[in-house]
Amino acid sequence: MPAERLSMRKLREFLRLHFENKLSARAIARSIGISASTAQGYVLKRFRPSYRVCAYRGPSRSLDDAADVTVTSYALLRLDQEELKKREWAALVLDEAQAIKNPDSQVASAAFSIPAKFRVALLEESPKALVIMSGTFLIEPVWRSTAKMRAGLRLLQSHGTQDPLLAFTEAEALRDLLLEEGLKVGFVPFQAAHTIAPVVLHRLGALLTSQP
Repeated sequence: MPAERLSMRKLREFLRLHFENKLSARAIARSIGISASTAQGYVLKRFRPSYRVCAYRGPSRSLDDAADVTVTSYALLRLDQEELKKREWAALVLDEAQAIKNPDSQVASAAFSIPAKFRVALLEESPKALVIMSGTFLIEPVWRSTAKMRAGLRLLQSHGTQDPLLAFTEAEALRDLLLEEGLKVGFVPFQAAHTIAPVVLHRLGALLTSQP
């Protein structure tokens, strides 16, 4: 739940920044002078009102086993990574992921150590390329509307043809949608299960060192 109430003026500005400017909850919080947890709480309360939210913060913080969503900070992710690593998370969403762009930093190490079935990194800045490794095709309207905004962007997508967790046919369907919406997709299938093959690392290195 949000920690503080918003005036109608701030609520209107919140919705404008969220929908028109596509800002993250943390960026909105800075813009209108509220806490990041309040902004995140309003996003969840308005668009997922049935979700039980755990705000993991403060000196007496604890995880709620019944929560659908747990919200915390990068500082606490780093400090409490051993506690957070004790459970398998359905998803890990990293808002303002530029905070972990240094792979040698403690917070980046903490973010990568948390066990999660999939991870999503949200950036305020426009990426120069995207990478999808063993991804799958969920919620087509969301993929399609997001892809439309990234037409022309370079994208590397890889998937094992024998993946027992995420079907290869779903990866092909995702590839076809991305191509249809104008992304420059480099599709790398490989004869293996749910893993990252050497050929994928080779293509990733080529992508990172090439010019847009």
